[in-house]
Amino acid sequence: MDGDVLIDPEASLQPRRQVVIVFPPLGGQRVNLGRQLYENDRVFRETIQKIDEYTAHLLPVRLVEVLYPGARDEAMYAAVMQQPQYSLSSTFAIEV
Repeated sequence: MDGDVLIDPEASLQPRRQVVIVFPPLGGQRVNLGRQLYENDRVFRETIQKIDEYTAHLLPVRLVEVLYPGARDEAMYAAVMQQPQYSLSSTFAIEV
């Protein structure tokens, strides 16, 4: 290994990209989380709808339907929300 450079002295001068990985906690999810924002903030609503579209082929029930059900369906979707595919997806959607 004589003459081989293991560390590039110029590497520290180059700008670095940073990556952020979000690990949402479980257990705090509930139906109607962020409903007022969803109903009143266009950007929030569009973001939730985009995530709903992206996850539509992955989830048996649409994410928006589980997050913001009608009054008669709240109890049913409260149980659905505890399933990891919905609790993680909903937390990610709200955090984005």
